[in-house]
Amino acid sequence: MEKKIFKTDRKIKSKVKFAEIVGDVIVPDVKPDIVTLINISSDCYVQKEEKSNGRLRLDGEIVSYISYISDNAETRSIETSFNMVEQIECECINDNTKVDCKVYIDSEDIKLLNERKVQVRIMLKLVCDIYEEYNLEISDMENDDALKKFKIEKRESKLELKNKIACNENKATIKEKMNLGDNVEAVEIIKVSKFILGVENKISINKVLSKADFKLNVMFINENGTIGIKEETFPVMAFIDIPGVNENDLLNVDYKINNVSLRLDSEKRNVLEVDAEFEVRCECYQKEEISLIEDMYSLDKELAFLKKDVNVLECAKQYIDTSNIYEKIKVEDMTNVLDLDVNVKEIMNDGSGKLDLVIVYETNNKNIINVKKEEVSFKINLKENEFNIVDDLEFAIINKKCTSSGEYVDCEVLLEIRYPKFKEKTVSLLDQVEIKDKAIQDSAISMYFVKPGDSLWEIAKKFGVKKETIIEVNELENENDLVVGDKLFIIR
Repeated sequence: MEKKIFKTDRKIKSKVKFAEIVGDVIVPDVKPDIVTLINISSDCYVQKEEKSNGRLRLDGEIVSYISYISDNAETRSIETSFNMVEQIECECINDNTKVDCKVYIDSEDIKLLNERKVQVRIMLKLVCDIYEEYNLEISDMENDDALKKFKIEKRESKLELKNKIACNENKATIKEKMNLGDNVEAVEIIKVSKFILGVENKISINKVLSKADFKLNVMFINENGTIGIKEETFPVMAFIDIPGVNENDLLNVDYKINNVSLRLDSEKRNVLEVDAEFEVRCECYQKEEISLIEDMYSLDKELAFLKKDVNVLECAKQYIDTSNIYEKIKVEDMTNVLDLDVNVKEIMNDGSGKLDLVIVYETNNKNIINVKKEEVSFKINLKENEFNIVDDLEFAIINKKCTSSGEYVDCEVLLEIRYPKFKEKTVSLLDQVEIKDKAIQDSAISMYFVKPGDSLWEIAKKFGVKKETIIEVNELENENDLVVGDKLFIIR
């Protein structure tokens, strides 16, 4: 019997690891002493992944901006960085598995040791999914010549499976100049926020062209001590080689920010030089519809076969949804709100979750900023979907804004929810069919009383007759309306 082969990936393991980075930061000689610490804002960049048997090594860098109030009663900032070397250990990791690892900053804290020294503690959360590539073999019973000779009843279902064609990646870089505004003389960066938005993909001959927007938000200190904010969006583009790709194929494209470098122009203090590097990974799939035989029997032969349960990736309709989260927070001694940072802590299966809001604001002294941190609970409405667990979904902050109203700050966060293109499903496959002669039975009429759990298919299979014959003889309007205790006449 011929078999159809589908090439795909399946998740075999998920691992979560927490790692703490601790280091001391010395205030550079050119900067004034620290009186009070304000805030720390950090980003983690993974620049190298190295896989060996049972281990994944990650090398990267954590870039932090520490803001403080100086002995001159001004807001100042220190830019610092820490090396990151972490390992995920799992027996499933080898040259034949694909490892998707994301690193998040779970929490960060700063402690003043003295006026020239700060202790930094950053807790990293490493989320690692491990996949293996395998070939799913499905027996082509629909076109089997041996089975075509006999009267076969089949219970079938239609599935749209993804068949993996290829996977490749490429680097993308940008080198841009960000104008911070007229009459600006920036001296220090306080914090940076960044997003990848608006991913669009186009298929050409043996290539995929991917475009996205890199949104950058920078808060900085001017020469006169005032605080400035600039936001700008830069285009990112990458070509990924995918031999044989065509316009009907399905794409799964993922952007990862490997590094962002910001430097104030030495001559023009209102210009920020932006260098960024991205890794763009593209997986390409074909969608193929198959008729899956879940069960069968013969009217004139005895059939024996094996059943095996396998996990398949079925194509699903992808949803992209958004949810607005609102929160009003009281902030004392605030004269002007500057910015809002958001960190999603967790989202549960019922849509409830927690996030950290960090409000950056000015006090009566225009040269001094402060922050208000608050953990808030929220609830979003998730679509009824067949994925069941929130781990299958992707969440991203695509917009955030805050406005002051008296002593309160109105915070608004726009959360994007991506429901996946594929869902994992367990199906039963028939295999190794054996055909035997059936003992000849005389025509007869039997009476059968419906039992709990019965279906019309199972009853028809039990007596070796067509399901349609039972429906016709018993004048059933709907085969799903069987009631326990109902009397059915079976004619053979």
